[in-house]
Amino acid sequence: EYRDPNPGRIDLTSVWLSLATILTVIYGLKELARNGPETVPILAIIAGGVVGAVFLRRQQTLDAPMLDLQLFGNRVFSTVVATHLFSMFMLAGMQFISAQHLQLVLQLSPLDAGLWMVPAAVGGMAGALLAAQFVRLMTPAWAIASNLLVGVVGFGLLTQVQVSGGLTLLISGLIIATYAVSLVTALTTDLIISSAPSDKAGLASGISETSAEFGIAMGVAVLGSVSTAVYRINLTGSLPSDISGSARSTALDTLGGAVAIAQELPALLGDLLLESARNAFTEGLAAAAAIGGLAMLVLAVLCLVMLRESPRSADDQESANVSAAFAND
Repeated sequence: EYRDPNPGRIDLTSVWLSLATILTVIYGLKELARNGPETVPILAIIAGGVVGAVFLRRQQTLDAPMLDLQLFGNRVFSTVVATHLFSMFMLAGMQFISAQHLQLVLQLSPLDAGLWMVPAAVGGMAGALLAAQFVRLMTPAWAIASNLLVGVVGFGLLTQVQVSGGLTLLISGLIIATYAVSLVTALTTDLIISSAPSDKAGLASGISETSAEFGIAMGVAVLGSVSTAVYRINLTGSLPSDISGSARSTALDTLGGAVAIAQELPALLGDLLLESARNAFTEGLAAAAAIGGLAMLVLAVLCLVMLRESPRSADDQESANVSAAFAND
């Protein structure tokens, strides 16, 4: 129901600059995790940063920018966008790693692994549907911060997952983390749109959607890279000495590679490789979960400080509608 009377035209140059920024940075991060601090990935990250700076500079000079940086002058808007993005960042990264853990460490079939992820999805729906109830009981700052702290508990459980018997902890942590992030992002979606001027509601909505998708992509890339780096470091020190050459390289690349190599080795040597690889991967999962928990804690403090003057929206039916729409999505 709100429209910008002068929306302007899409700036394709900005589109290409944003793509170049994201893709080069992700490429650099993935290669750093894969091959260590080599020249090419470092240059890719630097190049992505330079192109990103050009993108931001261009937005300041356009009459109809692709990303209106003036919106970020609003403290509430910038805080909730950051919370929205990084919450999705942490959850997506952990879901990506957890799916591999279920299949390659706990040795579940793809169907069984998928079924074990269903409870987390149900937790996410419950969180989104309960969002409107929280804003009726407390201010947005406390509603968001308290549930971010619930997310810290979920990520804390994920740091305790072990190779053997870790299924209960893994699923419990995912349910709690998904519940918390879904509730938080339902609240931040409402605040992102309501804190922007009415004629910028469409742009604010676009920023909300894009920040979530960007957070998901970067969460998979960054936390996946962190997990891979920890996996490689741990496996390097425990890899059986009888495994060398291309087999060693493949095993160090990914857990999937180690599983494939183990199937080609004599039984005893293959079992030793699998044990070392699965332990190393679990250490990577724990490291990613620790980063997620710390990030959620920082976001909780940030929201308490930066959103402290946001009013209570006790009977805000629009908040309820946004929460329900988010749950259905």
